[in-house]
Amino acid sequence: MLIRPEHQGDAALLAHELEHTRQWWWLAAPTALLAGVLALVPALADWRPWLGALAAFGLVLQGVHYLLLPPYRRWSEIRAYRITLAHAAPVHFERTLRFAAHALAHHYWLRLSEDEARRLLLAQSRTHR
Repeated sequence: MLIRPEHQGDAALLAHELEHTRQWWWLAAPTALLAGVLALVPALADWRPWLGALAAFGLVLQGVHYLLLPPYRRWSEIRAYRITLAHAAPVHFERTLRFAAHALAHHYWLRLSEDEARRLLLAQSRTHR
């Protein structure tokens, strides 16, 4: 994960990006594990090169989901921005919420209004404060 130098100390941004990393592994790990288990089956020895391709596919699966499936992208970003909100100091919560709602409405091709994004962010984030 790359974070610009001017944001190196931003714990909320780091937590947000770590959530995306967790989401990536959530899809990549099971596919790689399946390929590894199948590679141990002697009857599939001739298929081992293809099992490597299956494992590699797992590594790109999250990106494919993110780019092609707006509901997944929405779920992914809302989860990450809720974590951002959970790291916001109480005095900065409203400003951070406005930033997150604006970002969701205008930067992720989600067809959300800022009000709808705000409602989605607050649906569970209040329990994280």
